[in-house]
Amino acid sequence: MNEASQQRLAELRTRYERSLPDKRATVERAWHAFLASPDERGALALHSIAHRLAGSASPYGYDAIGAVAQSLDGMISDWLKRAPSERESARSLATYLAPSASALIDGLAHAIETVRASA
Repeated sequence: MNEASQQRLAELRTRYERSLPDKRATVERAWHAFLASPDERGALALHSIAHRLAGSASPYGYDAIGAVAQSLDGMISDWLKRAPSERESARSLATYLAPSASALIDGLAHAIETVRASA
C-alpha cells in the first residue's frame, strides 16, 4: 500500500473513531425506545443500526463491536423473517436481545474510552 493510501485509510479511521460517540448514542436511544415500547417498528430501527455497525466496525479495526452487532443483527433479522403470528412477542424479543444490546453499548463505550486515552 502506498503512502497516499495509508494516509487516506488513517483519515477514514480517525473519522470513524470520531463518530463512535454518536454511534453509541444512536444504539442506546434505539434500545431504550424499544424497551419502552417493544414493537416491530422499534425492532426494525434497532436492526438497521446493528446492521450498519456489523458492516462498518470490523474494517476499522473494531472486530468485537462488529461481531456483537452482527449477532444482534442476526437475532432481529430471524425474528423479523417469521410471520407475525409465528413470532414470540416483541417484549420476549427484548429480553432475548438484552445481553447483546448491552454488550454492544458497552463495547462502543470501551472503544470511545480507548480512543480518548490514546489521543
